[in-house]
Amino acid sequence: VFQITPPGASPSPHLWAYMAPVAPDAPVPLASHSHMTEAFAHPLAHTGVGKLTVTVVRSLESIGREAWNALWRNSDTPTVFSCYEWMDAWWRSCHEDRDLRIYAAWLEDRLVGLLPTAWPSEARIGVEPVVILGDEHADYAAILVDRALPQAIGVLLDAACRDLPSCGRLLLRDLRDDSACAAQLEIRARGRLDKWCLADVIPCPRASLDTGRAFELAGKESLRRHARKLARAGEVAVHHYRDAPSILPRLDAFFAQHVARWAESEWPSLFNKETNRAVYRALAETLGGTGRLVYTEVTLDGRPVACHFGFLSENDLVWYKPSFDPALAKMSPGEVLIQSLLLWAGDQRLAGLDFTRGGEAFKRRFADEERQALTYAYFASRTTALLHRLKMLIRHLRMRLGPGR
Repeated sequence: VFQITPPGASPSPHLWAYMAPVAPDAPVPLASHSHMTEAFAHPLAHTGVGKLTVTVVRSLESIGREAWNALWRNSDTPTVFSCYEWMDAWWRSCHEDRDLRIYAAWLEDRLVGLLPTAWPSEARIGVEPVVILGDEHADYAAILVDRALPQAIGVLLDAACRDLPSCGRLLLRDLRDDSACAAQLEIRARGRLDKWCLADVIPCPRASLDTGRAFELAGKESLRRHARKLARAGEVAVHHYRDAPSILPRLDAFFAQHVARWAESEWPSLFNKETNRAVYRALAETLGGTGRLVYTEVTLDGRPVACHFGFLSENDLVWYKPSFDPALAKMSPGEVLIQSLLLWAGDQRLAGLDFTRGGEAFKRRFADEERQALTYAYFASRTTALLHRLKMLIRHLRMRLGPGR
């Protein structure tokens, strides 16, 4: 292990560089990391062809929107939840008491990988995990790596894990099971004594909308019946908004409707917290006008009775945050909202309606395929990892045996 420190710079335990073999003709977007002030190096392999290095960047601006999104578009799962605009919105709203560390992998001067992480304060590092930016708001997370260089995933993971103190853990929530990252972590978590563990699996139903299936689903008799019922109560209209100036003024009513919708349930609305409201406002500001955001309102005599804050991602419409007026629950405005989104997706010739996280029954009425969102945890302490595996095994056995046993 050796250190690379430019003149006048002090070594930092949080900056590492690694070498790994890569193909000489790998297509990667150009970027510059000449602004980096410190780096460490640890030789993993040397082939004479090229090397991967990892540096730690402390701001999104240091990478830049253009370089970030160029890599994002060339990754294997370029969901909206990993683009620069999403990361920027989340960090601006959720940065309090957190430390930003973006692990960036480079092939010479070319950016080929990004692992953006948020670290809890030093006092909370043993209580709260290190997470990927967007955590608990992004339905899918990803380590962005040029699809031609999957070996950069392991290099980035090793760099982040080396920075963890003995009491720390890295939690990678909601990695899509069809990603290269999930495939590599599945291998790492196989060993019984390994520090990597599979922590959670969540179904993600998706309705394919090819060959006119969007209009076929929208024509389901149950949806048509509910649409007729709502229409008998007054004039129904549907509006789809794509830009920030149109969406932002409507969000307060959307938040209030969502709070009212979940007020009597055991799951109170996330919009009871100002931080979450700030995330959605920031998303509207950064994604509005990019073509990746669509906010839908179903109105009855001009009043919103059902709303949806959603995205376009990989030519799918993403079912993200719906709401409806609970006072009109018997008229099923939520069903009218689903029908409206299916019709709009059909008009836009989208490939699918991705319901993302959760296997609720209403999603399975329309879905014809299913992916999974996987959560992996890394524990700096092998003892803690073993205890976590034991806890997961006990929970699994209890589920198989049934309640009370």
